[in-house]
Parts: sequence; C-alpha cells; structure tokens
Amino acid sequence: MVDVQLRLHDEPLRTCTPVYEHGPYPWLHPGPADVGKNVGIGGGEVSSWLVADLESLFDCVKERGQALSDYVFSYSLGEIAEMLDRAGYGELEEDNPESHWRKRGDAGRCKIVAGVAEIRMPSPWYLGDFRFQVRIYYSEPEFEEILVSLGLEGKLEDEPSWKEQQNDAIRVAQGRGDDWAERYLRE
Repeated sequence: MVDVQLRLHDEPLRTCTPVYEHGPYPWLHPGPADVGKNVGIGGGEVSSWLVADLESLFDCVKERGQALSDYVFSYSLGEIAEMLDRAGYGELEEDNPESHWRKRGDAGRCKIVAGVAEIRMPSPWYLGDFRFQVRIYYSEPEFEEILVSLGLEGKLEDEPSWKEQQNDAIRVAQGRGDDWAERYLRE
C-alpha cells in the first residue's frame, strides 16, 4: 500500500480565483461509509463527512438541552450549499497575511497541516441559545483541479478550549483527506 498525503497546490486558492470560461470547479463530497465515492452534500443513506459533521454539531446542541427542528437543519445545509457554490466559481476572498492589516478573507490555508484549507461561513450560526463560528474544511488537491469537502466544525463562542478543538478538527480533516486521496488515486 502506498502512503499518500494530501497536499494543497502552490497557486492561489481555486475557491478565490474566479472561473468563467469552463464553469465551476467540481466538488467531491466523500464520506465515512465509502471514502472513495462522491456521496453528495444532501446525504441520504450514505452521508458525506460534511453532513455527518453537521449532524454531530446539531446533536451537541440537543445534548445541551436545546430542541432544533428539521427546518433549521435543512436551512443550515442550504447555507453550506450556497457557500460551496460560490467557492466552486472562485468567488471567495483569500486571506492576505502579507497585507499591513493581515486581512482575513472567506477562505484560507490551514497552517498546521499540508492538505487542508478552510471556508469561513460569513456570520455566526445561532443554534438554540448557542452561537457558533462555522468552518468548512476542504482540499484543493495538487493532482487534479477539483475541490474536496473534508468536514465541518462549529466553534462554540466563549469556549475556552476552542483553539485546541479547531486544531483537532483540522487534523481529522487531513486524515480524511489522506484516506480519500489514497483510494481516489487507486481507482
């Protein structure tokens, strides 16, 4: 077995580079049940990592005593789909660490791993009495011009351990990406 590590390409992020002539970059949404397949964002019998992580976020809120309707889940999934659509067309703004003001954009490379970038949802999500900053973790593999969703994380605001939780989620996304890339390159 070949040990594959998913790496981002060295160019500006695709999600932040407008494309017009050939249409959007295609998204792949692999999941936990079948890492090598694109199961779609909408879930179904087999859900993507993105949907599985959103379900986990909602379960976390429910465990804290807050009731959330199916409508809120569907609405949240719609917000994610809209952001991914914009990203596919390269309409997001990339972080600019070189600028005087260290401008944060909608998307940026995760510094602690080689193969993961993040898309920041533009405003906090209010789920029950809780407020979350939501991040979508994804990759832009160097071996093909596609976008691959690797998961989602909701940082509970005012949580003292948010940085460790975020770094753990990024490392999980890298592991998922490595597993996906190994299977994808074998097919």
